[in-house]
Amino acid sequence: MIIVMFTEILCDRLSGMSCIVKGCKSKEKSHKTTSFYSFPKVRIYDNGLLAERRKLWLKRVGVSENNLSKYTKVCDKHFTLGRPSYEQDVNHTDWAPSLLLELSSAEQRIIRSKRRCLSKDIQSVELSVKFIPKREISYSASNKSDNSSNKIIPILDVDVSNDDISMPTFNLLEHSSNNSSEIEDTVKQNGEVAKYLQRIIELEEQLQAANRTIDELNTKLGEVTINNSRLSDNLKEKSKDLFTKCVENDELMVYYTRFSNHSFQAIFEALLPVKEHNNCALDLRRQFFVMLLKIAHNFGFKDLAIRFNVSRFTVSDYFHKWIGIVI
Repeated sequence: MIIVMFTEILCDRLSGMSCIVKGCKSKEKSHKTTSFYSFPKVRIYDNGLLAERRKLWLKRVGVSENNLSKYTKVCDKHFTLGRPSYEQDVNHTDWAPSLLLELSSAEQRIIRSKRRCLSKDIQSVELSVKFIPKREISYSASNKSDNSSNKIIPILDVDVSNDDISMPTFNLLEHSSNNSSEIEDTVKQNGEVAKYLQRIIELEEQLQAANRTIDELNTKLGEVTINNSRLSDNLKEKSKDLFTKCVENDELMVYYTRFSNHSFQAIFEALLPVKEHNNCALDLRRQFFVMLLKIAHNFGFKDLAIRFNVSRFTVSDYFHKWIGIVI
């Protein structure tokens, strides 16, 4: 047993690698540019994916585990991209051999079918020749010297051989030409299928690249949106006038007016009935706030005008009107 196994291994090494697909003539010596790929090996820690892939390889190639050896390979002609895909890429076309697998078996089936039909025709002709029945011919012989009655002369039993009979000829060239044309059509169809598969793969890669670009742009858009929101918040914060900041911060209100927000609101509501109408640039609360700033810190009218984005004369007018109301 050991000698037989050693002999098989030695023969495999001496003969070089060759494609195991039936009908494929790719060999390592005659096709130096051809790449050969081994069947997937099942690992101990595998989760069953490699075993499933190996079964699919065996099924598509049409071989069993007993016919595999260390040097059993599949050439690159049976993959759309010329090589197997990554083992985790289960949905890829090249996860298992997919091209030119049925060509040789189809060719063999056609040839075997033609041979069987031809053999049956020849056998039927041979049988018809072999069992030709013996016939007797009766004729009248008119002879001047003999007035005897009609005689029956039997025909001799002749051993007929196949060489003496003109056998019906079958146009084998026509059969072979039909086979070759069918094979060429199959090859063309497989070639077109391979082109379409290649185009589909290219489109899938382009789609994946486009999806990655879209994801990157969405990420950048999210970052820009966040930055825009921050800038808007900063702009709103910076665009707030002093009154708004003091209303939101009680300490600032006490610092600038000497009143808390509650006291400021109470005093303002007490004075509000006296000042009912307002068609000015600042609302009534801000006018009252300007008057308190002037009293508490003695800010100049120009300073207050800049703070509230109004004219100096407007601030002066607000101050004198509210002073008159308070007094």
